Amino acid sequence: MTEIYAPKKWSKKNNSVFYKTHIVLCILMLFLFNTLNGQQLQFTVTGKVTDENGNPFPGANVTVEGTTIGTLTDNDGNYKLLADKNSVLNFSFIGYEKKSVKVDGKDKIDVTLIESRKLLDEVVVIGYSSQSRSTVTSSVSTIKLDELKNIPSTSPVQALQGKLAGVSIPVLSGQPGSSANIVIRGGTTLTPYGLKESGSGVGSRTSSDPLVVVDGVFRSMDDINPNDIESIQVMKDASSTAIYGARGANGVIVIKTKQWNGSSKGTVSFQYQNGTSIPKKYDYMSAKQYLTLARQTWTRGVDNFNINAMLFGGSASAIPTYTTKGAYGTYKWTPAYEDNLVSVEGQDYVNNLLAKGWETIDDPANPGHTIIFKDSHYQDVVWKTAHSNNYNLGFNGGSEAANYNISLGYVDQGGTFLGTGYKRFSGLANVGFKVNEKLSITANLSYLWNDNAYSDNTQRDLTRGVRIPSLNRLYNDDGTPNLGEGLNPRNRLHQLYYMDN
Repeated sequence: MTEIYAPKKWSKKNNSVFYKTHIVLCILMLFLFNTLNGQQLQFTVTGKVTDENGNPFPGANVTVEGTTIGTLTDNDGNYKLLADKNSVLNFSFIGYEKKSVKVDGKDKIDVTLIESRKLLDEVVVIGYSSQSRSTVTSSVSTIKLDELKNIPSTSPVQALQGKLAGVSIPVLSGQPGSSANIVIRGGTTLTPYGLKESGSGVGSRTSSDPLVVVDGVFRSMDDINPNDIESIQVMKDASSTAIYGARGANGVIVIKTKQWNGSSKGTVSFQYQNGTSIPKKYDYMSAKQYLTLARQTWTRGVDNFNINAMLFGGSASAIPTYTTKGAYGTYKWTPAYEDNLVSVEGQDYVNNLLAKGWETIDDPANPGHTIIFKDSHYQDVVWKTAHSNNYNLGFNGGSEAANYNISLGYVDQGGTFLGTGYKRFSGLANVGFKVNEKLSITANLSYLWNDNAYSDNTQRDLTRGVRIPSLNRLYNDDGTPNLGEGLNPRNRLHQLYYMDN
């Protein structure tokens, strides 16, 4: 038969007995604890902690081994704590060797802490060999993954700007897809930053680029997808670059791409960046203003810059007269006398020009004669608002036995100057396999495709080209681009039509 235990009915009297009993037990436990504790820590130990030179050591840790009892030395290196005769005192401080001393009945114990050499002797790998950290600490700098995030550039070189002592990143070109120079500790050439040349900007730069090693492979870092990089290590002096010989004379940059992040759960990441660049436009004269000024200048006999000769094919006295049908439709400048075109090309031809935006003015140098011309708005043609899009997709996962990191990236960076832009598709796969305790296999596969449209002569195209008058003809009558003022500079539309850079 099963017995059911039922507690006695609780009463106020029982309640009083309960509390009295527990109070007595608590007093007995406290008395026992203090008695035992007093037996263990029966006397005080004092002393002084100094360094190798005998100087007081403030802030050193002094603890009783096996307990939570401890203290810190004061500004004069002195300490005081309770201990047992057989206790062991541990003295420690960051960067110094730990020291243990047995009390052995002594009430005064002085200790000298010695600087630890182990930290300074930590091994740092520099290529295929290693060096002591004490010899390379000041010459090796590292950029971690967090510092590479959200870089507003397609090149990882931009990530180094302002982040490393002794490393400067002069940017000499703003073309899409262009990188920047890397000059470590001033470089080893006379002009690593280029020379300022009169009228032509920066030029005559002699190479001072460092050696770049990506996952053990010598290559350029210009086209590496920044999203694929896990860390960048910059080695700046002889001790850290010795393994690379003369190739490392300008420093060495070691790049490690992303590997398995250690998580057994597979992850998928997606990143998208968008940017907009707006060019600066200058307040130039319109074609009408320019033509009026040029003709008025000639009538006053002031032609310091030979404006009319430049405009009208070497004749500073008159606008060209056309006698051959079709000649006007391929000429490099648009100003002509309206009645001259009517007689050669016909009234319908002239009416068609006016319907397409041609303008007319009375010739300031020859009143009563109408000049017909076209404002090409050339500055608006060659400069445009540019948009950039950057897509990155990543897969990461695995275990100790097998793991992977796979990423895909696509960049479409537009250029503000007509005919410039940069596109890049990149793929990276880092996989690892653990065959057994003594053998592991890793494999790296990378793919890169890029298409870079650029200006092969910025002095011709930007410095001089965008300043040509808007009287320059952009298209011939048959729709093909006109050469323009000349070979240098030329109409940018003509250059893009017949050339592929």
